[in-house]
Amino acid sequence: MARNITKLVSSIVLLSLSLTACGTNTEQTLLTTEQQAQTVSTFSVVTPSAPEILSQIQPSAIETTDWGVHVKALPLIKAQKKVTLLSYMAFDNDKGGYRNELVPMLNFHELSGTSSIMNMVLQTDSAEENDTKRYLVIGDGDSSKIVSPYTQFTKEQDSGDYKVLQRFVKWGFSSYSSQIKILDIDNHGGAFMGIAKDDTSSSLISLPNLAKGIKAGINHLDILNMDACLMGTIEAAYELRDVADVTIGSEDSTLATGMMYTKSLPTILAQSKNTEAIAINIILDSDRNGKDFLRRPNKKGKIPDIFTIAAYRSSAMKPLITELNNLSQILISKLPAQKQAINVAISGTHPLNVDGDDMGGQRDLYELLARLNTIMTDPAIKTAIARTHDALNKSIVIARIHNAEKHAQGLAINVSASQVQTDTYQATAFAKDSKWDELIVALSK
Repeated sequence: MARNITKLVSSIVLLSLSLTACGTNTEQTLLTTEQQAQTVSTFSVVTPSAPEILSQIQPSAIETTDWGVHVKALPLIKAQKKVTLLSYMAFDNDKGGYRNELVPMLNFHELSGTSSIMNMVLQTDSAEENDTKRYLVIGDGDSSKIVSPYTQFTKEQDSGDYKVLQRFVKWGFSSYSSQIKILDIDNHGGAFMGIAKDDTSSSLISLPNLAKGIKAGINHLDILNMDACLMGTIEAAYELRDVADVTIGSEDSTLATGMMYTKSLPTILAQSKNTEAIAINIILDSDRNGKDFLRRPNKKGKIPDIFTIAAYRSSAMKPLITELNNLSQILISKLPAQKQAINVAISGTHPLNVDGDDMGGQRDLYELLARLNTIMTDPAIKTAIARTHDALNKSIVIARIHNAEKHAQGLAINVSASQVQTDTYQATAFAKDSKWDELIVALSK
């Protein structure tokens, strides 16, 4: 369980994930499962968008609007880049409605944009009708106006339909070739229920459909970033284990601003030696440049200080589920004798939610294991807890944790009997492949 420890001078803390100290360590540290103290620059120097891009905009221009330059076709790029970032900005909800976040988010992307090593491509959908657009982002350094070229769909697109995401992923990565492929999904998240809520259609992409849509669009991603609240769960990470090498998610809130790392992405790419290093630096940089750039109303009246985010190693998800399933079966075998003790352990964990809106049963898995280990005395149970804890350590690339929420240490799991019995939960790969839901239901009887 050895870990590399790097001091991080900030208000963020990643706690030592021991069974006896979960949620109690006050030392400000950064822990990763691999040595990341220094990175080696293996990328070429970032330069502005090439003349071949700019020269294609004017001949194709239809009109210049507040949304950028409306063109007949987006500029073509022949050369393969190091990275293509696709961002699926499903804002057909309050984000693209009264919160009016889409325009400032587009401007924030333009603070970097397409370069000699990176393609930056967006699909946007706001609360207006028939307003879905695709952008090739070009940097201008001006946060007051949008200058990037865009094409617009003639009909309303349902961003909560996985087939719409699938088409964007297929088109984006085939049109803008690269060695490394990163997909952002920027929207509201609903934990095991899914992501990318579309208010016009009242639809949401379920976890199984999210995996299906991405895999149908492209065989495999390097990084999948779920820039949405409540998606840092074992249910989501396991569902997406074959979709990307690394997935990124938050157990609770990604802040009112979202992650806001794209301004620094050129620097991140220049300083990161591999995919996991890119994910680590995305998480460390997230929102540093964005907190004052975008402000929206919320219950607290200001941007919340609490921010938890983690990256998950997909190759470690199956071993984690194997150990958790073994623990679940052992706990089930100890019922009803150990029922009260197990329920006491679960009830003592902190709920994870956004602004007090409890999604129902989301808890930190590290905290839950620590409480079980403290309360349970059975040797078989304690051995299974330790093995699960070790597998969990191996699944976390990095977790960014705030001092105000030390119990949120990387990956969440649902402990609500009513939630795990829903059709939506039962449709997940996690429910099908583990006994966890059976344990939770048995404890409620």
